[in-house]
Amino acid sequence: MITAKSQSDASAGEISLDVDTLALTNGAQIFTSSFKGGDAGSIAEVKSQKSFVRSQTLALTKGVRLLSCPNCPGDCYITINASENITLSGIDPTYNKRLARVGRNRIDPDGPASAIASQATQTGKAGSLNLNTKTFSASGRALVTVSSKGTGVAGTLNISADTIQLDNGFLNAETSAGDQGNITLSNAKLIFLRNNSEITTNARDTATGGNITITTDFLLTSKGSKISANAILGRGGNITISAIGIFSDRTSKITASSQLGIDGSVTLNTPEVNPAQALDKLPVDVVDTSNQIITDCAANSGNSFLVTGKGGIPANPAGVLRGQVVVPDLRLMVDQSSTQLSNRRRSRSWRRRKLGYNSPDQAQPMTKKKSPIIEAQGWIINQQGIVELVPYPAQGNYSSWNSSWNYPCFRK
Repeated sequence: MITAKSQSDASAGEISLDVDTLALTNGAQIFTSSFKGGDAGSIAEVKSQKSFVRSQTLALTKGVRLLSCPNCPGDCYITINASENITLSGIDPTYNKRLARVGRNRIDPDGPASAIASQATQTGKAGSLNLNTKTFSASGRALVTVSSKGTGVAGTLNISADTIQLDNGFLNAETSAGDQGNITLSNAKLIFLRNNSEITTNARDTATGGNITITTDFLLTSKGSKISANAILGRGGNITISAIGIFSDRTSKITASSQLGIDGSVTLNTPEVNPAQALDKLPVDVVDTSNQIITDCAANSGNSFLVTGKGGIPANPAGVLRGQVVVPDLRLMVDQSSTQLSNRRRSRSWRRRKLGYNSPDQAQPMTKKKSPIIEAQGWIINQQGIVELVPYPAQGNYSSWNSSWNYPCFRK
């Protein structure tokens, strides 16, 4: 355990490590604290050429930075194995004061945010940065970067985690003139970017944009987040994403372009959906239609097909009306005798009222019960020679009226 404590009201000191190899194992801690109201010190930098961190959890908050030595010869690298999670968040509120007091040679000039960085200046080569954990998160401008600010080669950032969450966090591999820096995110079930988070391998000047390789079950980007491998004069990088589902809103983007050079490529590998898998298997045998259709009538067989609507006229002009034909009469039936009786009673009632004979308790006249309406089913010629409608079919009369009506027209 490396600590800087204050037991009084005074502020705690700062911790600045500059070693060749840094190994943190078995729950080792680096922290500052104050017990009586003084300001806790800050961990300005942890610098080494080769850094190994092994713990259950690693949390870098309020501007804590883990950096590889930028001026060391040979490859510099950082490897962090955390069985549970790696968390970066927040900025150092004392950064500007420390910068003015200590100077840029002792403080990383990139800013006050919490960071894990493998950087190279001048002709140096930035090494690799390897993070292995279950859950990785970076928020509040926190940064994980492998970069080259000179002519050296940028490093490679590798993160292997079940869940990778960036909330205004940044994963960066940047180069100015050397070869590209690459980012690989693997073995993830979910990668979630939001609030202007970035995964970038951009290149400045004539450098080539780096490559980004992402393997996950689901990739979500929202609220202005981006994944980019862009360049200015050089060629853009290549982005390859293999996922079951990729979800992005309109404010987010994935690009691999070059302003004046050749654009890079964006490849999205998602499982192909076979629509045939959801269809029922149809029978292979072709249906024989010859036994499904009735044989039509021969033209010379004298067959016929007639359609006669219900209540229609006979199919043959010489035929009689069928007995089941009903001719409805929608007129109201009025009993003439009842009407005359009602008129006489109204006239008598008017005279009685005029003479003052009307009594308030006079009984109302009884109305005659109407006979039920019976539908006509046929007609006959009665003894007086008058056609009369009858409630039963009378088909036997056809020949009598037919002979007496038609035949005289042909007599000479």
